[in-house]
Amino acid sequence: PLGQHAEQLERFLQSLDAHTDHPEKVGVVVDEDDTETTIPETKVQVRICKSPPHQTMAQLNGVGFSQTRGTYLMIGGDDICIETPGWDTICKDTFARHDDGAVLGNAEPASTRSG
Repeated sequence: PLGQHAEQLERFLQSLDAHTDHPEKVGVVVDEDDTETTIPETKVQVRICKSPPHQTMAQLNGVGFSQTRGTYLMIGGDDICIETPGWDTICKDTFARHDDGAVLGNAEPASTRSG
């Protein structure tokens, strides 16, 4: 439930606001079962959905996927932050270079990068 992770969600949304070139084209799906929780103000679109209790991570991802409306999908937990300026443009340009429309990527904290 978001109520237990509200600070992490706020930090994630702030990172999106700070590093997204086109926030009007970015949507975030939040799985929430607490009707009292408020979503922090943000430039990106936020959609709240509710999954059944006691779901596996794969099932939760499936619920989130069922609520998406865009062309591209990025799956992440409530413990990530976006650190790369223009990440959305970089991702779009990467997809454009692949005819099949599929790209598998991995996020990595800046603290673990070498060089």
